[in-house]
Amino acid sequence: MHMNSYKGKQLLSLIREGDYAHAGEEAAIELALRNEPKRPDQLILDVGCGRGGTSKYVHDHGWGTVVGLDCEADSIARAREVYPEIEFHACDVVDAATLINSKFDLMYFFNSFYAFGDQTQALAGLSRLAKDSTRLVIFDYTDRGGYADKPLIFDGKPFIPHPLHLDHIVEMLNQTGWELLSIEDITPDYDRWYDALVQRMDQKRDQLIEVVGAETVAYVRMQYMGLLTALREGILGGAIVIAKHRGAV
Repeated sequence: MHMNSYKGKQLLSLIREGDYAHAGEEAAIELALRNEPKRPDQLILDVGCGRGGTSKYVHDHGWGTVVGLDCEADSIARAREVYPEIEFHACDVVDAATLINSKFDLMYFFNSFYAFGDQTQALAGLSRLAKDSTRLVIFDYTDRGGYADKPLIFDGKPFIPHPLHLDHIVEMLNQTGWELLSIEDITPDYDRWYDALVQRMDQKRDQLIEVVGAETVAYVRMQYMGLLTALREGILGGAIVIAKHRGAV
């Protein structure tokens, strides 16, 4: 089971008791957005919104009006059904500017940027939806050295395909109309959050087995234990990257 699939996000939602597929759930949102102003007139783009839980939280806690975007159509259909007050779009971020006419004040990724095969193109696509003052928040995994040589492989594919290379992020942002403002390492938080996730899986084991079966539960637990091990071995990490749009590319 791939955790970016509809069924994967559904299982994570059950484990986390909310429509979240990213580390840390509400605590992560509060941490990543703690320096972003809360304004009712602010328009916000949730990139890789999945089932819509983060969009709903950001909307309900006063940051502004949220628009969610994800390429996984089934998750978007479910988000529209559960959170009808929020606008959701099922499309690739590269095509978003052809479907959405608005310009956004704030954009964010919560553990979705790592899944983009062409991260430069993704940032360029967002640039077309940005104002000169737009801020970008990327909450994601980082390659701390050696992950490319020792990736987590499940079902023949990397579990974390494209973690951030922090030594490349400045150039990538500059090429696509963005200026780096800050990088905050939060690897200890990721360690704590994924340790808690595995513990929740163990506590909910019987309930999870009823939904997806014992084999799938064991396999998913193995995936997240692999991720936790990679964090503790210094191969993977977590970071919050903040950038500001600086005009047309």
